[in-house]
Amino acid sequence: MSRKIMIGMIFLSTALNGPINLALKFIIFSTWVLDLGSRPSFNLLNVLENKLRFKILHLSLRMGVSGASVVDNTMGVGILINAKGAPWRRNFDLAHELFHIITWDVFSPEEIGNGTIKTRPEQYADSFASSLLLPEAHLIDTLKETATDNEIRVIDTIELAKEFDVSTEAILWRLVNLKKLKKSQALKVLDNPKFRDLDRNMRPKLYNSDRPPKFPSKFTFLACRCLMESKISRGTFAAYLEIDRAEIDDYLEAAGFVEGNYAKIAAA
Repeated sequence: MSRKIMIGMIFLSTALNGPINLALKFIIFSTWVLDLGSRPSFNLLNVLENKLRFKILHLSLRMGVSGASVVDNTMGVGILINAKGAPWRRNFDLAHELFHIITWDVFSPEEIGNGTIKTRPEQYADSFASSLLLPEAHLIDTLKETATDNEIRVIDTIELAKEFDVSTEAILWRLVNLKKLKKSQALKVLDNPKFRDLDRNMRPKLYNSDRPPKFPSKFTFLACRCLMESKISRGTFAAYLEIDRAEIDDYLEAAGFVEGNYAKIAAA
C-alpha cells in the first residue's frame, strides 16, 4: 500500500476525535486518495482491487446478509459482497464495507453490532457510502442538467440513478441530505408502487440476474498465467478456481488464454 494511501487511512482513523467534521474528512479521503472520478460507482471495485490491493470476493449469501470485511496484519484487507444483490446494491455495500475498513480500529465489534439493527457505526457507514458514490459537486451539476426549471421530478431521480449507477432510493436520500428535497417528498415517492414499476422499466439492467465473478480479476489472471507457465498443475488450478478439471480449457479460452497465442506473446 502506498504512503499516500497509508496517510489517508491514518487521517480518517482519527476522524472521530479531530476538530474537522467526519463527513468532510471522508470527502477529502475519497478525492485525494481514491481518485474515483465523477462517477465513483463505475471505478470503486477496480480501485480497491488494483490500487489498494484489497481482496474482494462475491459469494451467494443468505437473505439479509449484504457483506462483511476483515483486516489482517498478514493477509491484508478482505471484503465479502453478496453476489445475489443488484449491481447498485453491490456498489453501495462495497462502499459501506470500505467505511468499516477505514475505521477498523475506531469502533469495537460491540459498537458495530451484528447487522440486525442500525447502530451508530452502521449509520455512519451508510452515510459514507452515499457521500462517496454521490459526490456533491458532480451530483448537483448533473441535477442542473437533468431537471427542468429547477423542479426535481420523479423521472429525474431515475435518470440520476442510472447516471451514477446507484439506487433511486440512494439518490432521493442524498438529495434530502443536500437539502434539495424534503424528507416528506422522498417518503411519498418511495411509498408509491408506480414509482417502483417505472424505475424497474427504465433500468432493467440493474434488476437482471447477472452475477459478478466470484474471484477478483487479478486472482483469476494470475492463476491462468501460472498454469500457462507451468508454475501450478491443472489440478491446483481447478482447485483454486473451484471448477472441474474438464472445464479448464474452456475456462482458459474464455479468459483469453489461448495456448498458442499466449506462448507467442509471453516470448515477445
